[in-house]
Amino acid sequence: VAANAAGFVAKEESDGTLLLLSSKPVSRRQIVLGKLAALIVRTVLLEAVLLTLVAVLFRFALGLEEDALVALLKAMPWVVLYSLLIIAFFGAISLALSVLTRNLIAIMVIMSCLITFCFLLGPMIRFMMQNAGSPYVEHHLYCIDPSYHIHNSFVLFQEHAVGGSLVPQYAWSFGSQGIVAMPGEAGNLGGSGLMYPIGPVGYVSPAVSAIVLLAVALGATSLAMWAMQRKEIY
Repeated sequence: VAANAAGFVAKEESDGTLLLLSSKPVSRRQIVLGKLAALIVRTVLLEAVLLTLVAVLFRFALGLEEDALVALLKAMPWVVLYSLLIIAFFGAISLALSVLTRNLIAIMVIMSCLITFCFLLGPMIRFMMQNAGSPYVEHHLYCIDPSYHIHNSFVLFQEHAVGGSLVPQYAWSFGSQGIVAMPGEAGNLGGSGLMYPIGPVGYVSPAVSAIVLLAVALGATSLAMWAMQRKEIY
């Protein structure tokens, strides 16, 4: 998502096709919104197809029972809905950077650092500083921590996705909350389980975290439209 959105404006500006695009009878705001909407729709459709194929593959390759396959399929709309939030978050930020600069390398470096922090460094920091007296908790740093909001908002969708027999309850592994397929239950994946480590959560409501991510996505999109309006195209 980040790689695609990074070239939406920057690559067209470097290739000289942005002038042709801006000369068409559409506003610059429509160009920004159209590119972002196309990215979101295409990515969600691809993910839905891939998730369905994975579920079928699990059914035959791992010998899942039929009710486990049904549980997987029932969980997928919630996974896709959560993905929609994440796609909008990273896509809007990358698109805003694409409008602000034509340097694709700089955009990808910034987005790579953000992704690494959100899915690797952030959870590690929360795990190491999860005690009540730690600076992270004492100074409410989770309020401005995008990695926390990304993982905390997952709980909002997870509560619906784990309703089936495939993932009947939570489990704890190395201090991280995860979804697992419990042994002896339908959908046991050879004892390995389906893990999605999200680190300590519960500082704020998952709904609040989802709203924060949406607000950031809307803010980044607004910035992209504003920058596009003021951009000199030649």
